[in-house]
Amino acid sequence: MKLLLVVDVINGFLKEGNMSFDGDNVIAPIEALIKEFIKNDDMIITFRDQHEKDSLEFITYPEHCVIGTSEVDLIDELSLYKPHIIDIPKNSTNGTNTIAFQNILSDNVFEEVVVVGVCTDICVLQAVLSLITYFYENDIDTKVTVVKDAVDTFDTDQHKQDYYNELSFNLMANASANLVESHQDLIKG
Repeated sequence: MKLLLVVDVINGFLKEGNMSFDGDNVIAPIEALIKEFIKNDDMIITFRDQHEKDSLEFITYPEHCVIGTSEVDLIDELSLYKPHIIDIPKNSTNGTNTIAFQNILSDNVFEEVVVVGVCTDICVLQAVLSLITYFYENDIDTKVTVVKDAVDTFDTDQHKQDYYNELSFNLMANASANLVESHQDLIKG
């Protein structure tokens, strides 16, 4: 069995709020991968960032994805697939630390975990590195794949999108992640 891990493809990063950016380019590739995983009866998990109003994470990042706001919801384009998705809320940049996700890892053996979503250099990077570490620690032969056209990060004067995407891809590759350029390559493969 394979696992598609969809990281933070929610309103608070792609549609509205202090941390949102124009990442529409990842939506179609992610949707195509979801359809493929449903067709193959593989597992799909979404991590959804959500915080209390006084979250410690707001020391580092602007207030975002506060519980009770629409920022914590999956984007509309993915809502159709909710019946096929295991949804895991997270209160940090790394959803792999949640008890729900740890239970899934301990109860299942995956030949591959495919990671997509936002932001490449924060939540995606931490998930990928944590997964690789977990599989190594437990001597589990699971490939961790990142689909480059299905991940993205924000662009500001202090945070150059292309630079941080490329830096993250290099860090993930150096940690033994399998990087594929396009979701089409993965679907064909």
